Amino acid sequence: MYKLKSIDIGGFRGQKSSIHINVKESANFVIGRNGTGKTTLINLIYAALSADLSLLKEASFKTVGFRFHMRGSRKSPKIVVSKRVSIERGEEIGYKIQDSSTAPARDFVLSARRRRVVTTQDGQRRTVFQSETARSQSVRSLREILGEIYKTTWLSLQRGGDDFDPDEAEFDPDERGRMSTESLK
Repeated sequence: MYKLKSIDIGGFRGQKSSIHINVKESANFVIGRNGTGKTTLINLIYAALSADLSLLKEASFKTVGFRFHMRGSRKSPKIVVSKRVSIERGEEIGYKIQDSSTAPARDFVLSARRRRVVTTQDGQRRTVFQSETARSQSVRSLREILGEIYKTTWLSLQRGGDDFDPDEAEFDPDERGRMSTESLK
């Protein structure tokens, strides 16, 4: 199995700047004040890695990119999950999976709606409906491919308990209201 190397998130909660996280094998922490989106960030990462269409539909993001690595392997798989909204097709979640930098990308487009507008060969526009069965098969196929790259397990979330004293915590006043990531070596 490959291990997660890095995560890049664009458009998280409407932010203009991207979030880049270098993932360490030992431990990773997401630290920030209440309401800055720590839990939302973790839930988005989990939803993208597990192809959870309902969670991805509700999440506020444009793209989530993952890079993986394996000791002794030259391959570095890359997965990019994107959220697109168009008048014609509604909301779509796209997955682009590349097994290595030279391998062709495999694309999956999962429609959050079952209705789709398509243009026929003669230029006519028609509304077609994707069956629940077809969408379920697409999600199953996607999850099988993702499962060949990595195994998803849920991360525990620890919050400060009753003995947590915010006056004792060290905060950088210039970072107020911003989220940061920190890793242990």
